[in-house]
Amino acid sequence: MPELVLRLIEGPGADVPVGAEPAGFGHAQVRASGDAAVVESRSVEGDVFVNEHEIHGPRVILPGDRVRVGLAVYELREAGEPVSPPPAPPFREVPEHVLHPVPEHALVAPEPEPPPFRAEETPAAFVPPEAKESIGAPESRLLAAWRDTHVKRQTQTAAFAILAVAGLAVGIWLGFH
Repeated sequence: MPELVLRLIEGPGADVPVGAEPAGFGHAQVRASGDAAVVESRSVEGDVFVNEHEIHGPRVILPGDRVRVGLAVYELREAGEPVSPPPAPPFREVPEHVLHPVPEHALVAPEPEPPPFRAEETPAAFVPPEAKESIGAPESRLLAAWRDTHVKRQTQTAAFAILAVAGLAVGIWLGFH
């Protein structure tokens, strides 16, 4: 009895040795049976195929048969048999008139780069010129504290306005229902 192996031909996975004990791979399992092997689907979804025929129970496979489980394709071979590369896909000759260079003036110009999404950064708050002059130093700690306080006051006013409008809208809506 020759030793058999399911050789991975394409897709994710690895070779699966075929022995007397069932070996699981994907949604299938395989075990030796004389000079052949028996493959069985363990999935109710039916994603195990032998020679492109879906199987639902045990199926005897012989050397040369292909088993597809999900995206992986295996071929049953003897363990010592060398791996041959897959056949090259057929090559179709392309007529000469198809492959000709395009002149520069016929090429489409690339689209310009869109502007950045972020807006330009601006100072946090408007500082009146008389405040800058009274402090004397344009970037002093006092000026930074004034800006911070001014921004906080504007933020609090805006938050109060939003809440007032939302409350008014709810009141009007409840008044009409």
